[in-house]
Amino acid sequence: MKTTRISVLALILLLLGSSTFVACDSNDDELDSEATVELSAMFNRLSSALAVAFNPFSVGKSEGSQEIIECPQGGTVDVQGDQTSVSSGGFAFDLSMTFNDCNDLNGTLTYEGDGSFASDFTSITYEVTMNGQLTAECVVNYNNFAQTVTTNVSTQDATISFNGSISATCNSGSLTCSFDGVTLNAANITEDIFRNSCN
Repeated sequence: MKTTRISVLALILLLLGSSTFVACDSNDDELDSEATVELSAMFNRLSSALAVAFNPFSVGKSEGSQEIIECPQGGTVDVQGDQTSVSSGGFAFDLSMTFNDCNDLNGTLTYEGDGSFASDFTSITYEVTMNGQLTAECVVNYNNFAQTVTTNVSTQDATISFNGSISATCNSGSLTCSFDGVTLNAANITEDIFRNSCN
């Protein structure tokens, strides 16, 4: 099979749930402006860090890796793990990323999952579960936060389904979002979908 890089775009789409949930809280009021700004800035820096952290891994071959990667805004991320091709033409991966002042983020995230191509190679589907904690302006915890992302290879249009939970604690408030099969695409992504999942 031809080796192609993991679609960084598809993997960064996994952050949509994180970056959008800053609009929710339990009393139908938004988080105060300070917490919203803090979380938004934190997730923007995480997106930048993940873009370089995922770069060593590729689809279509088996490999193991342990690399210390310099982050765009300073610090490093220690990336360890494996990606393995499977007989059906898909792949599986098990990655751990330890952030050491990487873009001012500290903590560890794990990504475990698999992926497969459609029989005609028109789409690719990732199923990924995230766990771990990141600390910066806020403390963010991922608890079995599972995402299924199906991306059209030609158009890059994606459908994303969420399960599990994300929680954030900032100086001025806290928030937990629990998802049970919440599905998003370009046509239905609204704050209300996330507001109903958060408390």
